[in-house]
Amino acid sequence: MTLSLFGRQDDFKSVPETRPTWTEAWRHECECRYLLSLKLEYRRMLLYGNGLDRADPHYLAGIEKVRGAAALARIQKTLTEMVNARATA
Repeated sequence: MTLSLFGRQDDFKSVPETRPTWTEAWRHECECRYLLSLKLEYRRMLLYGNGLDRADPHYLAGIEKVRGAAALARIQKTLTEMVNARATA
């Protein structure tokens, strides 16, 4: 089995991790995998905000409002690539 950036998480259980885990690319991939694990409603709330300022106001304000449109576009692009990779796997 070969490692791909967007393979199913189950594919990695028997393969030791060989990529550096302290990089921005790794953090971004982990965040996207986490977002994909959420129900669609909650994922949209984290991406675009829901107007509530409870618990963690930064996340509840939405990634778009906190980090900007460029960060949101990067996450959306990666999420789309991950979904497409899972669909073809």
